Amino acid sequence: MGVLVIDGVAVEVPFATRTQIGVLPTRARTKPVRQIILHHDACRSAADCIRALQFRQLSTHCIIDNDGTVVQVADLGRVAWHAKGEYKNAAGKTLWAVGFNRQSIGIDISNAVLPKYANAYKPPREQVTLPVHSKPMTGLLPYPCQVDATVALVRFLCTHFDIPLTSRPGLEWLGDITPTTPGVWGHAQICQAKCDPFGFPFELIAEGV
Repeated sequence: MGVLVIDGVAVEVPFATRTQIGVLPTRARTKPVRQIILHHDACRSAADCIRALQFRQLSTHCIIDNDGTVVQVADLGRVAWHAKGEYKNAAGKTLWAVGFNRQSIGIDISNAVLPKYANAYKPPREQVTLPVHSKPMTGLLPYPCQVDATVALVRFLCTHFDIPLTSRPGLEWLGDITPTTPGVWGHAQICQAKCDPFGFPFELIAEGV
């Protein structure tokens, strides 16, 4: 049904994909993949996300477009620049502006999120208020097809790279996730300044597995 490129090899996957590798900066990966970090892209489409990342000289590995297509923009065997965060060390001291890229894969769910963009979407996205870092935030949810595609992609990647289907619900920073903590995490769970991926149901990742 689709393919993903891993270390230059096209691997068949059971979900729809589109490949645009080479449009964003990456570098060689020297350590094994241990975690997946989920984002929303704050853009209205995968194409808009690519343009924004190019302008900012950042990158990700895959973008889940509005129709649920997995758009791969970087070889999964390479490092992309998609996440910084902070965590508490063994002494309880918070380490700031730490890169979480070397051993992770970045997935962006295309969603502008802010209610002012609601009219840009047809069909409309559901709007809800949810806690983010213990404060209420009102935003637009990902489409169900995007959730399904993200779950399918995450499960495939966890199997391929031997990553546990470990995650936690909600978007709260506890300071216990480091750049080598195995699992599937939201950007807001590793960075207090982030709110993504807004509205993603993490509990579905391991449901029924």
